[in-house]
Amino acid sequence: MLNRVSRRLLHRSSFKLIMVDNKSATPTIVLTEKERQIFATLMEVLDTNGLQTVIRANGGWVRDKVMGLESDDIDISLDGMYGEDFAKMITEHLTKKGEQVSYKVIKSKSDKSKHLETSSIKLNGQVVDLVNLRSETYSSGSRIPQIEAGTPLQDAYRRDLTINSLFYNINEQTVEDWTGFGLQDIKDRVIRTPLPPLQTFLEDPLRLLRTIRFKNRFDFTPVSELLEAAANPDVKDGICQTLSYESIVIELDKMLRGSNAHKAIADLHKFNLLSILFKFPEDLLYF
Repeated sequence: MLNRVSRRLLHRSSFKLIMVDNKSATPTIVLTEKERQIFATLMEVLDTNGLQTVIRANGGWVRDKVMGLESDDIDISLDGMYGEDFAKMITEHLTKKGEQVSYKVIKSKSDKSKHLETSSIKLNGQVVDLVNLRSETYSSGSRIPQIEAGTPLQDAYRRDLTINSLFYNINEQTVEDWTGFGLQDIKDRVIRTPLPPLQTFLEDPLRLLRTIRFKNRFDFTPVSELLEAAANPDVKDGICQTLSYESIVIELDKMLRGSNAHKAIADLHKFNLLSILFKFPEDLLYF
């Protein structure tokens, strides 16, 4: 039997879109039946266990839904609760209802971040990732951050782009824009980083490749200071010195599979990145 909160979620097909500062906005998020069922289950678990935790969908799913696009990548951020703990509660709740469900824990890279691992669970045939809200700090010369539990504001500002920093508050059925730029940048078709772009790219140079990918995926226009930061030679050095081959290949693969792959290649050329991303062994350059 669905509780009152779950029934309310299931019987509403769209939800009002608001910003954190309560400014009105015109777009709406329309949930699929599967998404409504998933979110209703999450709210049931909160209600059954008497939890005061706020659960939020975040990142690309929110961005795509705001833009009227479908997404099958649901990531959930938990306020003041670890992903594995919530995954256990979901499993127990559904098992009591006769459903077979299990979860897995995706280990963090650092032993010091054991409680900041991501838990993955399948609900209604959809894989859902669960993790607590986070803050990040970077040390010089490393793109592996020190991760700690954080607030929604801190979690939003650690994201690569403002359009990827939005949250959907499932408890309140609203979209939250903690940076104050995400919704407007989608409306204006603008690419911007939450923090100063040079800081963003130097902390993790992979974000420049992600910026190029999203810029061309959506055909958005970057702000001028982002272009200046992208051309900074220190960012190029960071790509050479800190990025793994595997992470570069993943981004390039996604970039080249997009409809504007030719524009992405042009951007890589403009920022003098082609020579370091596609570096051939010298013995293959000559006949």
